[in-house]
Amino acid sequence: MAVARGIVRQLDLPSGGGLHTTEWRYEDGTYSHQTWTKSRMVFPLVHIGDTVLKRAYVAVDAVGYAIRDNVKVGDSVALYYFQHLLRKQVMIGFRSETSGQTFSMSDKGVFAALLWYGVFSAMGTGVLGAVVGFVLGMVLSPIAGLVFLLGILGGIGVSWYTYYRFLLAHREMRAAGVQAGAGVQA
Repeated sequence: MAVARGIVRQLDLPSGGGLHTTEWRYEDGTYSHQTWTKSRMVFPLVHIGDTVLKRAYVAVDAVGYAIRDNVKVGDSVALYYFQHLLRKQVMIGFRSETSGQTFSMSDKGVFAALLWYGVFSAMGTGVLGAVVGFVLGMVLSPIAGLVFLLGILGGIGVSWYTYYRFLLAHREMRAAGVQAGAGVQA
């Protein structure tokens, strides 16, 4: 399913992650305002056993920091991930067979994923599906309403299918005994 098992052959250091603050100042040096931006943590290359993940995201930064600090080349691990919207892999937890350490996203993160993929992402992909369905409906004018409706349902379905794959990976990880935030020493 969505698990990479085996010996870690390569684990590139992640980039991004966290909250970044930018202070804006006027030309005379006086303070104007401050902006915050959140960036996704990305591992450029993760090679475990026969599985290669390129530009893999982490679900939450805590998972990325735990992987960075506790998984080493040569360790035997099980890395749990899912496919995000048909193309990107998102890591949600790991179990190190070498050191016995485990770490995964919290249950609060699972609820946030439900909210994101079930509501917000579904609205965005539904609107995109509606636009595609409208354009195709104009070309296929006798069945325009049907094509428009299928576009909306297809867009929402893609988001809900991503959440379903996330849920399957999360359940498989829990069945393997990986608990939220457990096992990693600070």
